[in-house]
Amino acid sequence: MPYSDVDVKVYDYDVAKARQLLDFAGWKLTAGKAIREKQGKPLSLLLSYNINNAGEKEIAELLQADFKEIGVELRILGEEKQAYLDRQKSGDFDLQYSLSWGKPYDPASYISSFRVPTHADYQAQKGLRNKPEINLIIGELLITPDETLRKKLYVNLWKTLAEQAVYIPLTYARTKAVFSNELKGVGFNQSQYEIPFERMYFSSK
Repeated sequence: MPYSDVDVKVYDYDVAKARQLLDFAGWKLTAGKAIREKQGKPLSLLLSYNINNAGEKEIAELLQADFKEIGVELRILGEEKQAYLDRQKSGDFDLQYSLSWGKPYDPASYISSFRVPTHADYQAQKGLRNKPEINLIIGELLITPDETLRKKLYVNLWKTLAEQAVYIPLTYARTKAVFSNELKGVGFNQSQYEIPFERMYFSSK
């Protein structure tokens, strides 16, 4: 992916460190309770997902188990796609999946959506103190004709988001195809949304 080979801060999977940070933030695990509390309020988060996506449900359940291990309740909510999208627009979530479009649209299309209030990425970032700065960086890199400056701005953007820990990288999705062995020339373009039928043909028997 263009402009993505950047050395950013990586957060290792460290259960002990996670517990330590929660303790330091005042979220204490009292005797006899499985969920941490602060001033009598339980540490509970909501993760919503598209109920028609089996992969998202499976990942949500794995995350739920990991969060429970450190004393955090992760409530997972499967919703019909439109309800899920409406929740993205309103920002009524603590965690939600974020998917990019892939080549040839990204990273420009993906980061452009960061400035649109109806996107989950905007809602996830709007509480950041430097959100105005992030928007300015995006606006400038999308219009600058200077390749050197564009690369510099992308590095700044990725490092800023990594430092704020807005995103938890999970997985790469693969595009799959099921076809008869008589059909030849099956493959993919850069974009998963464009199927190159013009290259496919049936072999003669």
